[in-house]
Amino acid sequence: QRTEGVISCLKHFPGHGNVGEDSHTHLPCSEFDLEAIQNCDLIPFQAGIDQGTDMIMTAHIQYPKIEKETYTSIQDGQEITLPATLSHTIITGLLREQMGYDGVVVTDAMEMDAIAAHFDPIDAAVLAINAGVDILLCPLDLYKDQSTNTLSTADTYLADLTARVEAGDIKEEELD
Repeated sequence: QRTEGVISCLKHFPGHGNVGEDSHTHLPCSEFDLEAIQNCDLIPFQAGIDQGTDMIMTAHIQYPKIEKETYTSIQDGQEITLPATLSHTIITGLLREQMGYDGVVVTDAMEMDAIAAHFDPIDAAVLAINAGVDILLCPLDLYKDQSTNTLSTADTYLADLTARVEAGDIKEEELD
């Protein structure tokens, strides 16, 4: 509740109920087309948007009847459809433009196998930001002692992502 300093977050856009796989361990695929999700899955999201929800979390689910852009999986070299989290068609086109959402969009955890097993982590971040996502959810235990240094992993990630901004792969206006 906003009055208590808590914001709402609808998830997982554009829907997670019509797939049988868990995106923690697989890259699920929905065979629903736009009309099918408009008649079912998008109804509660539109209601939440109309009520002023503060945040929406994305789904790591492929929608090949909606998204046509592909990526070569690092797991097996196969061409795969971009999941909703990385899809400009779904995040900007559907959620922001068609449904009128102008709040915060956050990814589901980027280290889940749906993303991490198939996408280079920096490529995934670039795709998500360019899709229209505002926050990359990248859970990481920050720890540093004589034998473990996860801070260097975070530093490398940020340096690599910064290099992609400097190379023009992500527009600074998008970040702003």
